[in-house]
Amino acid sequence: MSAAPTPVEIPNKLFFRIGEASKITGVKSYVLRYWETEFGRLKPKRSSSGQRLYRRSDIELVLRIKGLLWDRKLTIAGARKELSRRRTKPASPAAGTSPGAPAPTGPAERAAAGDPAAARRMDGLEAKVRQMETRTKEAEQRAREATARAVLAEKRCVRAEKTLEEVASVSERQRKDLKTVRETLRRLRGGVLAFIDEFE
Repeated sequence: MSAAPTPVEIPNKLFFRIGEASKITGVKSYVLRYWETEFGRLKPKRSSSGQRLYRRSDIELVLRIKGLLWDRKLTIAGARKELSRRRTKPASPAAGTSPGAPAPTGPAERAAAGDPAAARRMDGLEAKVRQMETRTKEAEQRAREATARAVLAEKRCVRAEKTLEEVASVSERQRKDLKTVRETLRRLRGGVLAFIDEFE
């Protein structure tokens, strides 16, 4: 007689990447991808970058499939039939949980048990999460563009300050040159006047 499956604790998160799902369920990533092709109910969402996002209900479904295939030694077809039969009956404790565990009460658990309203709410929440991810990426892009503009503006300010310093330096030299020319003209004028006085 086989031992009862060890209870699996699923972290309190909304989504799990395939690596996390593999670690929680003890099922290799390539097996999870294969099961997606064999079990129509196992359809993890996709992120904007195409990564699989498993919900809690997906994790629970993987644990049930694992129990049917690995523990009860059913075939793929037999496991599909068993899952289909369970959907028409009241929800029973998920694989990996103790028989005395309380009935599922969270949105993900009710969705997994076949509650259409809960499933719609979960889909709505997931859509909002995707929108928030998109808006966050757009905000980050705008922030990067604003930072680039600020850096460019700062460089222009530095160049302008340098130009002003150069202009001020040129102006100072021009004032000195003008003063020298005026002094030279005064000396020449004095010399001319002295020359004229000699001949008068």
